[in-house]
Amino acid sequence: MRKFILIIIIVVVSGCKNKADLELEIITKEVNYFLADNYKDYTFGTKPPPVGSKTIITYKLTNTTNTTYYFNITDINQKEGKDNYVQLNKAFIRFYDKDNNPAYVRSRQFLENTPEMQYTELLGYNVLQKNSFTNFTIHPNETLYFEWFLVLPFGTLTEENKYFVKLDENKKYYAELFINSDTINIKNKISRTDKRMIEENKYKVFTGILKSKNRVPVKFNNLK
Repeated sequence: MRKFILIIIIVVVSGCKNKADLELEIITKEVNYFLADNYKDYTFGTKPPPVGSKTIITYKLTNTTNTTYYFNITDINQKEGKDNYVQLNKAFIRFYDKDNNPAYVRSRQFLENTPEMQYTELLGYNVLQKNSFTNFTIHPNETLYFEWFLVLPFGTLTEENKYFVKLDENKKYYAELFINSDTINIKNKISRTDKRMIEENKYKVFTGILKSKNRVPVKFNNLK
């Protein structure tokens, strides 16, 4: 058992290197943001969200190394600012103004009675009705593609993640993605079978925050 734990620790430590060889890129060209005079009076009901609020965020992760990396997906710690991001699928999104100040994101408490939209409606095809915020591996010279949805300013409209993203329409904003993978929770969060897979296949556990190489602009829309 001690030998197995030692092997895992060695794999984890070695996974701290070569972060620059993993490239995260946003494919979506812009992010929509819906403007309304009074958000408290605005509810989606059973109809789809306005076009001006919906964005399907598509992004990719490329591994240019000869190493297979394992991502132990975790929440962002307090140091990174828990009030400044929205959780997507396997990633987080944060908004900055032109002076590089992060936009304020808070709990969407006053909209907590807003009906939750089905993922099938938001993504446009039949997928699992659950946020698959799970661990994954990326092999040498492989590119993985991901997508999730945003309905701004209301975050993702899922029961687990209620947000309100406050942006000033008189400013320019840009969106950035990042993935967080850590080794602190490796004992509790990685299954026994995954640990065995990491050991036998000599995978490296990526640790740290991987930010997207690009930012995309936010587009303000209304129903007028």
